[in-house]
Amino acid sequence: MTEDIEKSVLSSVMFAGTFNDRSQIKDVELNEEYFGNYFHKAVAKVINALRSKGKPTDELTVSFYLQKNNLFHEQNFLAILTANPFGSLSSVNHYIGVLKEHSVKSKWMNI
Repeated sequence: MTEDIEKSVLSSVMFAGTFNDRSQIKDVELNEEYFGNYFHKAVAKVINALRSKGKPTDELTVSFYLQKNNLFHEQNFLAILTANPFGSLSSVNHYIGVLKEHSVKSKWMNI
């Protein structure tokens, strides 16, 4: 279930610039440590790096930088692109909170 949430959060951020009513979502804080899937972690890291350079975080730009850094995996990237994006900033923030909570619990279980 958390992998589905991870995909939807990433999809929401990448597609946010496409919808005027969702433009705030593209700036949501992504902590790659909240993502359990290695590829999802890499996508979040690329999005954060692009943001820090003032570059767009749409699916084409993210895909290009994943490929450039030998991190691209077509099947996993398509799974993110086909995930249902969340429609509001509050929904994205809620599910990022769910990912954070799951991440903390997972760390405690591995101690």
